[in-house]
Amino acid sequence: MTTQRHLPKGVAESWQAWQEEQNSLCHEVFMNTVAGARLLKMWEEKFFYAPVADPAYSHVQCAFNEGNNNFIRRIRVSMYTAMQPKESTQLNKDIDYERQDES
Repeated sequence: MTTQRHLPKGVAESWQAWQEEQNSLCHEVFMNTVAGARLLKMWEEKFFYAPVADPAYSHVQCAFNEGNNNFIRRIRVSMYTAMQPKESTQLNKDIDYERQDES
């Protein structure tokens, strides 16, 4: 994976702007619209919470399944990266509360 410190100056700024736009769009689509939230939930249920590997799967199928999971992870990271500090604090409180319920 290429990091910004290895990119020429103009390329690094372009990459940063692209990343910020992606984060903003993921946040807007998947957190602020009902359809986006439903779509992400469907993808998570279909792919993210399904087994990646099975004895009947070929290594190609396993790699493809992990690719689906990485896609969902990237969306989630982008959404949360674009959150305002207040939203992020509330999300962390909600996650901590859910962890307490599990124990």
